[in-house]
Amino acid sequence: MAKIIELKSKYEGRLELEHCKRILDAESEGYSDEQVVLIMDFLYSIASLEYDLFKRKNAVSNIIDLTEKLQENAQSNTLHSGEYRRAS
Repeated sequence: MAKIIELKSKYEGRLELEHCKRILDAESEGYSDEQVVLIMDFLYSIASLEYDLFKRKNAVSNIIDLTEKLQENAQSNTLHSGEYRRAS
């Protein structure tokens, strides 16, 4: 099912078209207003994806990083003593 986004909330908080045209130097580059809006949408989409990835990476989780070096003096808790242990 397609996600419906209201136009008011989609463009709320975004830069104004004239400001974006000035940043892109739209007149000398020959961009129309529609092209500037498409570029804005593309850049905001990329920024949104990057922000979501940032939030996911920095979320508090109970995942243990297996590549992290263990401390030398960390105690190991085994489930049971081994049958074939080496003599101490």
